[in-house]
Amino acid sequence: MVFAEVDFGDRPLASYQLDLDTGAVVPRADWTPPEVGARLELTVTTAARSPIDDIPELPADGTSEATITVQKRTVGSDRALTAASHNNLLTIRTTAGALSQRQMPLRQGRAQFTLRSSTDTVIAEVRVSADRIAEPVSARIEFAPTTLPTRPARGSSTRR
Repeated sequence: MVFAEVDFGDRPLASYQLDLDTGAVVPRADWTPPEVGARLELTVTTAARSPIDDIPELPADGTSEATITVQKRTVGSDRALTAASHNNLLTIRTTAGALSQRQMPLRQGRAQFTLRSSTDTVIAEVRVSADRIAEPVSARIEFAPTTLPTRPARGSSTRR
């Protein structure tokens, strides 16, 4: 089917569907336009920061957790958007570690979840996208080597 002569107006092609009964291209009932002027911001809370590049850091022990807060903000003035209408559905992905949630809604423009470290010493990237917001946002968290307790070498003594 060729759409060369169809005028879609200001709506993108994704906002239309093919009516299988008539063969006509019709607007989708479930389509909502993207929000203009809104963005997401991530704040990562950990007990430490990497001495190498100052990103948030967790011990690579498989139990330590970072708290990640998502806030919806305006693009121009950077004001927090906190009205009840700012409840976009978030999709959360990570390259390492374990998330407490993979999807969750913003509640009045804000959401919070955790990332538990893995036992691998890697840098995890957490990526958050939201329905109707064009740009996803991401943060990096380093899972750093844990310090093992030192033992005296064989044959040495710690007594004086």
